[in-house]
Amino acid sequence: MKRITAVIAALLLIGMFCIPAFAADENISIRIISPDSITGVAGLETMIAAEIRNNTDENIPDVMVYITMADLNKHMTVNLEDFSADKPVVVGDLPAGATQTVELPVRFVQVSRFFLYTTVVSGSNPQIVSSRAIMAEILGNGSISKGLVMGISSAVPALLLVVVLGDMILRKRRKTGHEKNCIISFRFRFECGKYYPVFRRKRRMGISCYSE
Repeated sequence: MKRITAVIAALLLIGMFCIPAFAADENISIRIISPDSITGVAGLETMIAAEIRNNTDENIPDVMVYITMADLNKHMTVNLEDFSADKPVVVGDLPAGATQTVELPVRFVQVSRFFLYTTVVSGSNPQIVSSRAIMAEILGNGSISKGLVMGISSAVPALLLVVVLGDMILRKRRKTGHEKNCIISFRFRFECGKYYPVFRRKRRMGISCYSE
C-alpha cells in the first residue's frame, strides 16, 4: 500500500512540473516565444511575440490575440489602455493544424512588477485560452545603479582638481603677459637731505600693470 501511495505521489509531482508548451485538449493554444522576461525603466516600449496553434482538423474563424497584465505589487489587473496594449491583433481564420506568430506592442508606464500573458479567443467558440506569464520588472527613471554612483563620486574630485589647476595656469599666464607689457621707470625723490629712487610702472598698449 505504501508503494502504491509513493508511486501516485511521484506521478502527481511529474504532472505538476512537466507542463507542455501547448495543451492538447484545447482547440486553440498560445504561448509567448519572446521575450522570456522584461526589465527596464518606466517608458519602455517593446513587442511581445506570441505563437498560436489550431489543434483541430477544422478551420477556426474570427481569431484574435491580446495582452493581459497583473500588477503583483498592487494585486490587481492593469488598465491596458494606459499601457497602449488595449487593441487586440485580429488574426481572422486559423486553418486546421496551422500555427501563426503575432506581435503585440506594450509600453510600460508604471513602476512595479507585473505578470504579462497573452490570450487567444475565437468568435465561434466561447473557449478562452491564455499563455504562461512572463515577469516584467519596471524601475523608476531616477533609479541609478550602485556602480554608476561610485563612478560619479570618484570622477568628481578628479574633475575639480583639473579645473583648479587649469585656473591657476591661466592666471599665471595672464599675469606674465601683463608684466611683459609694463615699462618700469624710476626717478629720484629728495627727502630729509637725501635722494631716494622711486620706481614706477607705466602701462603699455592699454594693459594695466600691477606688482607682486
